[in-house]
Amino acid sequence: MQFIDNGDIITNPNHIANRFNYYFINVSPTLSRKTDETAKALKEYLGNSYIDSLFLEPITIVEVEQELKILNPNNSSGIDNIKPRVIRETSSLISCPLAHTFNQSITRTGIIPSRMKISVISPIYK
Repeated sequence: MQFIDNGDIITNPNHIANRFNYYFINVSPTLSRKTDETAKALKEYLGNSYIDSLFLEPITIVEVEQELKILNPNNSSGIDNIKPRVIRETSSLISCPLAHTFNQSITRTGIIPSRMKISVISPIYK
């Protein structure tokens, strides 16, 4: 396997993995520097609609609850410090507000809350 990055041909699998890792851990900061700091609706960024545009169906409460119920309770908590076990056990209670938040973010305002954009990337050493 080979990978070309900025004209460099990389064949070492570890170096290829490191380049991908570097790209993905830096894509969010790079994009955030290119966008305006003020929250804008998605329609303001996109302008006119196009025939081949992306459309997302609203997420149902049932879909959210199903996904929450299959969380691995032994995984560590995310940036919110809420354990997956707690999320899984309260899935029937929190699935409605989560579905509403997702749907408002995607279908109504086009603005995804900043706290939903945070991720934790942890290397797994083999």
